[in-house]
Amino acid sequence: MTALRALPTGTVTFVFSDIEGSTRLIQQLGDAYRSVLERHHAIVETAVTAAGGVVVDFEGDGAFLAFGSALAALSCVTEIQRTLAAEQWPSDASVRARMGVHTGEGRQGASGYVGLDVHRAARIAASGHGGQVVMSEATARLAEYDLPDGTYLEDLGTHSLKDLVHEEHLYQLSIAGLPREFPPLATSTGIKGNLPNRTVSFVGRRDEINRVAEAVAQDRLVTLTGPAGVGKTALALAVAPQMSAQFPDGVWFVEATRVDDEAALAMAVAHQLRITGNAEQDLVETVAARLMRARALLVLDGCEHLIGAVAHLAETILGSTREVHVLVTSRERLSIRGEVVVHVVPLAVPDEPDLLSTAELASYESVALFVARAEAVQPDFKLTEQNAPAIAEICRRLDGIPLALELAAARLKMLSPWQLVERLDHQFALLAGRHRDVPPHQQTLETTLDWSHDALSPLEQVVFARLSVFAGSFSIEAAEEVCSGGKVDRHRVLDLLERLVETSLVETVGSDPVRYRLLEPIRYYASTRLELHEDSQLVRSRHAEFYTALAEQADLELHGLDQMRWIVRLDRARDNLRAALRHLDESGNAGGVLRLAGALRWFWVIRRDVGEGWWWLERGLEDRTDSLPEHVARALSGLGLLAIRRLDFATAHRALTEARDIYRRSGDSRSEAHQAYHLATLAWFRDEPDEADELAATAEEMSRNSGDHWSLAWILAMGGTMARLHGDLGKARRLMDESHEVFVRHTGILDQGWSHLRLGALARDEGRYELATFHYSEGRALLADAGDMLGVSHADAGLGAMAWLGGNHEHAIALFLSVLEGFRLSEEVANNLFELKTMIQGNLSASELQAVVQSNRERAELSGDRGARTALGEYVYHIGSTAFSQRQFDRACEALIESLTLSASADDRRGVSLALRGLASTFHAIGDWEAAATMLGAASTGSAVPPARGHTDSATILADVRANLGESAAESAHEAGARLSPNDAAERAWSYLAGEAGVVPAGSD
Repeated sequence: MTALRALPTGTVTFVFSDIEGSTRLIQQLGDAYRSVLERHHAIVETAVTAAGGVVVDFEGDGAFLAFGSALAALSCVTEIQRTLAAEQWPSDASVRARMGVHTGEGRQGASGYVGLDVHRAARIAASGHGGQVVMSEATARLAEYDLPDGTYLEDLGTHSLKDLVHEEHLYQLSIAGLPREFPPLATSTGIKGNLPNRTVSFVGRRDEINRVAEAVAQDRLVTLTGPAGVGKTALALAVAPQMSAQFPDGVWFVEATRVDDEAALAMAVAHQLRITGNAEQDLVETVAARLMRARALLVLDGCEHLIGAVAHLAETILGSTREVHVLVTSRERLSIRGEVVVHVVPLAVPDEPDLLSTAELASYESVALFVARAEAVQPDFKLTEQNAPAIAEICRRLDGIPLALELAAARLKMLSPWQLVERLDHQFALLAGRHRDVPPHQQTLETTLDWSHDALSPLEQVVFARLSVFAGSFSIEAAEEVCSGGKVDRHRVLDLLERLVETSLVETVGSDPVRYRLLEPIRYYASTRLELHEDSQLVRSRHAEFYTALAEQADLELHGLDQMRWIVRLDRARDNLRAALRHLDESGNAGGVLRLAGALRWFWVIRRDVGEGWWWLERGLEDRTDSLPEHVARALSGLGLLAIRRLDFATAHRALTEARDIYRRSGDSRSEAHQAYHLATLAWFRDEPDEADELAATAEEMSRNSGDHWSLAWILAMGGTMARLHGDLGKARRLMDESHEVFVRHTGILDQGWSHLRLGALARDEGRYELATFHYSEGRALLADAGDMLGVSHADAGLGAMAWLGGNHEHAIALFLSVLEGFRLSEEVANNLFELKTMIQGNLSASELQAVVQSNRERAELSGDRGARTALGEYVYHIGSTAFSQRQFDRACEALIESLTLSASADDRRGVSLALRGLASTFHAIGDWEAAATMLGAASTGSAVPPARGHTDSATILADVRANLGESAAESAHEAGARLSPNDAAERAWSYLAGEAGVVPAGSD
């Protein structure tokens, strides 16, 4: 720490710098590295002193600098980069520094600078590469017209920096005579989509990353081909985050390796994009339709076993969209029009290692990868003159295949590099001539896997083979249940699994709790061993039994206080649940399919996996012969619930009624009450209020008698919502308060979150906007924790309306932009009528709801602020309409005038006409005839729209106006309104509401 010179205060420009590849330099230079580091520090200190700055700290190869001006900082970093590039370093080493510059507040703590600006500067530095200077927009704006001689700025675009909420617009300071082309910045956090986080660093392939990124940017279909283990997935995951700026609607990753057929592929893509299917349309076409106006990148990984299905999916999506790009990884090309193929080759290997120095060997990417992975298992491992020939030989024998290199490096815990070479020689000889019909790279990968497998003990081999039945990650409890038996005692599974983790055949996922998974090529290899040596069907059946038991336990817990814990458990087990269903189906166990599918009914409903759940429930119900009645009823109930979401009300009624009858015959009153509640909800959707009331009363009585808190809470909530929509706010308050109390005491955060949203809507209708804001905020927090983004969007819609009516217009627009963004790709609102009714204002029929859904789609097509104002205008209009139906006319006028203002600012003519006609109806209701005629005149020049439910039609308004004002005065007011712009009409409406307008005397003729 430099404490002799005073640190600059006020506005300070911070610089962070460190040497790229210092670990490599230490290995290359040995003891000479110390002198290199000392020279580097001297260069930095000299340049800082000349520029009038301060060295705040040196730590290892890094430097923290501070300057009183941005120009001084840029002059300093320019000098440092030029001096480092011109210096003659020992052994011709390359010493390059990456530097980050940011200008902000120079806040000082006890031991130096503190505050977010210091962290921002450090994050900017971490995003760059050796020889590169990256700066924030704040620094660029201060210095752009007074840059050091021989330098200029290049715009790098907007990036998300690790751990920082707000994005940063970054620039590069390019220096004449020095390199200006660098790899993309390492800024992958905050990307919209679902890209998995890599747990290990990506080594090498900078040229391939740039080449693939360029191809994806220019061409709409890019396929990465190459042999197993060559790193296609890793390359795709290295490129995808860098494309986020081009694809604002997200970068979405789908593991095709997890599915077996075209239907499952479509379901997997729809699930990742949060798209719900419908009864009338093929799911692939639905996905394509929902993506029609999206700017997104879809990454389909591991597609070689589904070439035809992937080709059909890609052609359909690309044919229906304009700005969706698809990146595929596969061992073979799709062979469809427009496809650009990038063949991924193994990492470069040293051809003549005996003629290369240690530094030259380290420059080969295969050697760099092996050394990096060796350091991970042995922190003190180094590339030396003694082991360099052995490492070069390993890389050459393994043909530079990344997976083979990583597996070999993992063995360094037990073997030296020379021992590895000896064992590889032995294994190659044993396997010579096997599988001559596959490429050499695949032979090499199999050789490595054979070698790793043969090094296991007999019990380790058994467990390794049995683990192949797991799809995706699995828990230790699952491994103990499925992998024990025979010679393997249950208590030994943990130790055996630990050994497999140590040898890199199994990897750990997460930390709380720790889970495990086999990489897909390794899982496939293990499955061949299972087929050779064991009764694979027996192991797969044990797997299906474990996950069926898990699903049945979850079915009992999903309505309780531990709701989210079980939802998370099922989320993690999703791939294994699918594998269990496939095994049961393929083995002809229809009863098992029915049992497991029925147990997953609520999970599919909660996670809105309508298409997948529907397929399996129908499949299970095809043959009920050997199934228990309770399993049949469970499946029917699930089918009915999903049918409601598909708007297939006939199927829903048939399935739910049959389920209720089965439960009634078995004496299961709690489950019978559930079905009565579902049928009441269905009757409400079908506009059958009498039947809904009767069923709800029955369900409430049965729920109270059986102690079924979940059903009781939802029945009360439904009754409260119906009362609110019919204007009986007193009844709604009584029912919803009781419902909320039951939810809080007996159910999980998902149910509680939606309860808060209903209370927010009720408080809004009561005119208690602060209370409404509280409930919307509480509900949003709970639903965000539950991962229910549709609920979050509804909360934001309510908060946006409250913000607008409270005068915070900027915040309201921001919230509604987020709502539209959330709906753009998913549009789940189209198949979630209950939530939609909760969101909008008014008692609408199913057909009217569909019209609102169409309006949602249309407004989502608008961009930016205009789209948000259109949506917000519609939402506030419904608030006014609801107030009108409750005869709260002043509040109705206020909301309708706000809706008029919003619609006018968005050039939404339909919204303008709706608001004006609503105002005319409201002024008519309070007997302000002149105002009614004026608003009706203003509406006459806009779009022709029918009156909303409950509002008075134009003919009646005009007749009453003429009767009360007289023909001449009525006509005069109408004509005056027709000359008003929408904004002028809004001002006139405010004046009428305040009692300040009076153009025509009442009763004159």
